[in-house]
Formats: sequence, structure tokens, C-alpha cells
Amino acid sequence: MALSAAHHLWLLRRPAGDTPQSVLMVSSADPGTIVMTWQRFCEGTAREEPGVSRAVPVIDLLDEEVDLTPGRHLSALAPDHAAERFTQARDRLAAVAGELHDLLPDLRPARDPRELTVVPVAELARTGQLAIHQAPARRDFGPGEQAVITAEDVIEGRAASDRGTQDERWITVRSGDIVVAVAGGRFAVRVAATDGDMLGPGLTVLRVDPRQLDPHFVAGVLRSSANAQTSVVQTGGTGRADIRRARVPQLPLAEQRRYGGAFARMEKLESAVHAAAASGAELAQLLADGVLAGTLKLPGRQPEPG
Repeated sequence: MALSAAHHLWLLRRPAGDTPQSVLMVSSADPGTIVMTWQRFCEGTAREEPGVSRAVPVIDLLDEEVDLTPGRHLSALAPDHAAERFTQARDRLAAVAGELHDLLPDLRPARDPRELTVVPVAELARTGQLAIHQAPARRDFGPGEQAVITAEDVIEGRAASDRGTQDERWITVRSGDIVVAVAGGRFAVRVAATDGDMLGPGLTVLRVDPRQLDPHFVAGVLRSSANAQTSVVQTGGTGRADIRRARVPQLPLAEQRRYGGAFARMEKLESAVHAAAASGAELAQLLADGVLAGTLKLPGRQPEPG
């Protein structure tokens, strides 16, 4: 899948049964298009979308010069279709952009900064304010249909992307759980919105007592630069982040919830910005294609040719 000119994503899977006869090629920056196309391919209902996707027979790829760049194997996008997609991409971007202002957290600099009492996560666990659950480090569950959250899902802020079969060793995530991954020496954190997903390898769940702690507040402060610095444990020549060393300010629950609301909006804002970036990249490409094909016109009266 070509996400951009410089970024390609390859999704590989172990064949089950007969050897696959085709490879799906996709060129799109829109996550919804990518997911829908992949699902149709897996269900055997994929259809060719000029300029976007095509199931290419494996035999066609085994040439003297093997080039697996998706765009090379897609049929050209019809000019009128490019103009239609331009309008759709512009509308998607406009819709996302319209949400951004309302998602901005409404906080202001404090005139008199206050000293906050902070408590390590380990102490919060000892006093029963939260529980820490750690998933096994290795992905040794069997194949299945149970949704599994991966570290990449947490980092990217997306839905569970893996699948497997659950047993007693693996943790079922509940709504309100704080799912924690480590990326680049920092904590990547998401608050689960639903029940039922399985916690993937190497991930940690903090399950707070909602009578004492607000999950969005705790998740938000875990992402701080200070916690990235204080939670890294040096082991030999490498470092790893220990969630138990992270610190959480002690605030009244009502105040936690207000800050938690700001953190929750910020999380939605991040997702919206990522969606806007993807739509913007697609829109730029479609603009170039449409202008060159003569299928996009400027507003107002057009000059006479001559």
C-alpha cells in the first residue's frame, strides 16, 4: 500500500489453505479507503478502483524486473473520476477542519503556578487507587477472531488491529482502562472506550478506581516530559520505561475530571489532525491530476482560449 510517495506499507499474512493467486495493490492516504479495500479483498469481493486499488495476479509480478510499487500496477484514474474524488477529498478535509477549533483545549497560563503533590503509580497501586496489569511479552496466542490491541494501535490511536484466541493468561480490556505502550522512551497512552478487546504483547493496563481517579486525567499526565525522564530505568547500555515510577498529581476528583476532559479533547484533536494530514496529501495529488487533465476549473468566469 502506498500511503505517500515515500511511505509504503506491506501487510503480510501466512497463507491458509491454497496459495494466494493475487496481491492487493493500494495507493491511498485515506485510512477508511485502505481498510474497506482490504476487507473486500479478504472477503473475495474486491473490485478494481482505477488509480486506487487492484488485485494483481502473482504471475504478473514475476517478471525479469520485479517492481512492487503499487502505482505501477494500477490502471490510470479516469479524468472525470479524479475530479469527483477531488470534490470528495475536499469535503472530507473541510469537515475535519471544521472540528479542529471546537477540540482545542480551553486552558490558560496560571498567574501563580502552584506546587503539586505527586504520587508514583506504584503507590497508587499499593493504596488501591488503581491496579496494574501486564500482558505477556511474547505473541504466543493462537489464531482467532478476538480483537487484540497492539503497541502500534496505542501509538497511532486506532482500533485494535490484531486478532487471536484468548486464554487465561491474556487480559480483557474494559471501558475506562488506561492502555500503555512505550515508544521512544515515552509513554503512549489511550483510554479504552469499549469492553472486550484483548491486551496485546508488551502492553500494560492501569485500571483506576473511578471513585478516586479520573482515567483521562491519569492518562494525560503519564504522557508528560517529566514522566518520560523519571520513568526510564537504565539496564546495562539500554533504557526501558517503568510505569510504576511515573508520577500523578494529587487533585480533587472534580478537578481531575475537568483536566481529564481537556486531555480527552486533545486526544480527539490529534486524531483529527492526522486525518486532515492524510486528506490534505490526497487532495494535493488530485488537484495536480485534475488540473493536468483539464477536469478542474477555477471559480468565476474562465478566459477565452486564444
